[in-house]
Amino acid sequence: MLRHAVSGMLHSGCVDRVFVAGPVRHVPDYTAAVAPLADERVTVMPGGQDRAASARAALRAAQPARDDAVLVHDAARAFTRPETVRAVVDALRGGALAVAPVEPVTDTIKVVDAGNRIVGTRDRDHLRGMQSPQGFVVGTLGDADPACPLPDLGVEVHPVAGHPHGRRVATSFDLTVIEALLAEEEAP
Repeated sequence: MLRHAVSGMLHSGCVDRVFVAGPVRHVPDYTAAVAPLADERVTVMPGGQDRAASARAALRAAQPARDDAVLVHDAARAFTRPETVRAVVDALRGGALAVAPVEPVTDTIKVVDAGNRIVGTRDRDHLRGMQSPQGFVVGTLGDADPACPLPDLGVEVHPVAGHPHGRRVATSFDLTVIEALLAEEEAP
């Protein structure tokens, strides 16, 4: 999945460098996973024990200028389309300080109280599922967590259209669904 995630970023045509960071014990596996891409824009490096520490390490290694755009991508969203990546970058280049791809929520969302009783229904017309990569201008980061900076930036987060392939692959069911979608697209 990591190779797919990195490949999507590279194929977007608008990403200069990709830093893959994670726990030291996974660096050999990450290196092997991206090796077939044979792209000098990809750097695999030790990060931290969690996503936040790894994102901080990658950000330090990238040494971006304050006005550079940075994308934080989750390898669990390995099938994010290159056009989604381009939409995030285009919005940043267009003046947005923070950007996130989103998809409309189609499920009925219920609110439960402390006693685990259903007490209401959320209006899904105003709900969106956030995907990645999330993008931001480095100068807006401040003390925010680079692994999930958007809630803490203190700036307007601009939504762009996500894509169903950007769904998070967290279970075997998720993987089966995304594989079926990809197979259908590739069928003649």
